[in-house]
Amino acid sequence: MWSWLGHGNPKAIAGVTAAVLLVLVVVGRLARHSRGAMAGFRPPGQQVRRSQAPSGRIAATITGWMLVAVLVAAGTGSGLLWLLGWPTLPPVAAFDTSQVLELLKIALAVVAGLGGVVLLAVNLRRQRVTEAEHGLARGRDEREREQVFNERFGTAAEQLAHESGAVRLAGVYAMSGLADDWVGNRQACVDVLTGYLRLPVSEDDVAEAKVRETLLRVLWGRFGPDGTWRHLSVDLSGARFTDADLSLLNIRGEARFDGAVFDGDWTVAGVAADAANFSGACFRAAQTVAEIAFSMVDVTFEGGELLFDSDRMRGQRFRFVGCTFTGVVIAVTGEENRQGEVVFEGCGFVDCTFDFTRLTSRRRDDSGGEPRFGVYESTLNECLIDLRTAHQGRHALWLVDSELRDVRFGVEQYGVDRPKLLNVRRPRLIGTELPERHTRVRGAPEEPDPSGAPRSERQ
Repeated sequence: MWSWLGHGNPKAIAGVTAAVLLVLVVVGRLARHSRGAMAGFRPPGQQVRRSQAPSGRIAATITGWMLVAVLVAAGTGSGLLWLLGWPTLPPVAAFDTSQVLELLKIALAVVAGLGGVVLLAVNLRRQRVTEAEHGLARGRDEREREQVFNERFGTAAEQLAHESGAVRLAGVYAMSGLADDWVGNRQACVDVLTGYLRLPVSEDDVAEAKVRETLLRVLWGRFGPDGTWRHLSVDLSGARFTDADLSLLNIRGEARFDGAVFDGDWTVAGVAADAANFSGACFRAAQTVAEIAFSMVDVTFEGGELLFDSDRMRGQRFRFVGCTFTGVVIAVTGEENRQGEVVFEGCGFVDCTFDFTRLTSRRRDDSGGEPRFGVYESTLNECLIDLRTAHQGRHALWLVDSELRDVRFGVEQYGVDRPKLLNVRRPRLIGTELPERHTRVRGAPEEPDPSGAPRSERQ
């Protein structure tokens, strides 16, 4: 053997070591490839025992780390020999007992190092197994948690469909509590609650009225400025609200009130939402207060009072498009407004009153804004525009491209220097006489069209 190694020639030793390591690497790669290929093909009915798989993987890991350690040791030794100029090792007979003992100590140290490599590989494998078990445990806990949530959801839904009002009330609290806990499906829980409000209800069912009152209180609290549901969307289409304050809602998603009915003694309109839709809704409350800027399309107002407080309107815009007003008192209260704007476009007014008598005082404002309460391309039928005692620095009402049929005006007789309260442009007058001393007319009044088509639709 010693002669095969060149009688201690370092270059021969290094070459043999490199060749052995290269063979080990090739053999290891071939063996790993063979195991991977055989793992995908097993005879029918043959299964690998679970106890054998981990031991085989651990053995492969240890072998790999041993190979890395040998490679590092060989590389380090060859580097040192190269730095020392490849010195020639003495023959075996030249070593005395003390030197042989030192060589044995070195060999034992190398063996101890290899044992440390084995221990490191075992600990690494154990750590990986522990992490895998932890991941499996987390997945199992998550599945159990989802199962519990699903069971709670089913129970709460059954309670909401129960015949007893007390059980339905418990279902409201159960579903809302589940929505608080189940973040991943919170929107689904909210959809169930809002869907309950969309169901038809009998006006004589006192128990059901209490359940819905509680449900609305829950929704109003969760969708408030500090609510935990305000980032969700809410669909209350077709629901019925009694004495509802929509200004308390703060919805970052979409709010749908299509076809909803608002009745009772009062309603506060306007929702702080990214997108609010009131198409087809009906407002029947004794008093509807415009609190927050909004835009309503195809909405019906029946009876009662639609109130705009000019002191709160500053900087806000209220827009009504294609809406219908029947028997409604549209009132403006407070001090004169110079920045807020109320616009009616393509609306129809029947037996309505525009009440400006509650504008209590005139306040100077240097902001440069102009009061705008405008009616555009709309139809006023048998309406009253009451401007008596109205204190307004500029025009109180703009009537543009609108048809006035049997419209009456309530005005007071002031001196010539009294500012104009009406600004009328291109009106269509049918049985209506404008108060000349209080009106500024731009564009000659048009003859009524027999078909009744709006100006924008005429050829």
